Amino acid sequence: PCVPEDFLGRTVDSWSVLQHLSARRAVVVCGAAGEEHGIGKSAVLDAVHRIFALQMGGVCVAVPLNSLSDVEAGTLGAGGWIARVSSAVRRAFLEYREQWWPA
Repeated sequence: PCVPEDFLGRTVDSWSVLQHLSARRAVVVCGAAGEEHGIGKSAVLDAVHRIFALQMGGVCVAVPLNSLSDVEAGTLGAGGWIARVSSAVRRAFLEYREQWWPA
């Protein structure tokens, strides 16, 4: 499949995410500590979605986690953060399912 527009130097990142997806049900992609916004996470996930859907027959569901700030993650602790992420994944999947497989 075609790569997203302005996609440079992200082949290894895309391959790495696909390798994780071959052994897991979900992968979280985030920038390193101190990284600014706009480092190409969405472009990598767009490429992964295209490859995963077209070559592997899978489905990718994007889950925006912008609502989990660094401060909030620190105060919640690991268990609370995982619960919030799980809840966001569940909501995103239900929205996806309602959109593509209505009852």
